[in-house]
Amino acid sequence: PKELKQWEVIQTSIDTPMTVNEINESLKECKNKKSGSSPITYDMIKDNQEFLIPFIEHTFNCILRQHQYPKLWNISYLVPIFKSADQTVPKTYRGFAVGNHWSKLFAKCITKRIELYKQSSLAIST
Repeated sequence: PKELKQWEVIQTSIDTPMTVNEINESLKECKNKKSGSSPITYDMIKDNQEFLIPFIEHTFNCILRQHQYPKLWNISYLVPIFKSADQTVPKTYRGFAVGNHWSKLFAKCITKRIELYKQSSLAIST
């Protein structure tokens, strides 16, 4: 049998179809914050889960299957947040990136998969 390289194992475990359970679990962890590039909030998604989750599942699986990440999901807005001292000095602000909820939810789902993969590979190697 062909021996899999490490990146092939990772790709195999991450590229499996996304499930409704994965999306729901990730959505539970999302806090309802204002999104910069989308008028849709997490509460709106949670309140309409029965209608939106199948759409989200289909979209996420298309991304995984086609290896095409939506370009609009890469857009974030940089918001200056005042730290302290003189408000007229630019160095007293820090940048805060506000992104798209869809991309954040997708990233949460993928991150969970990576964490599970890491835990399972640690368990196997020890």
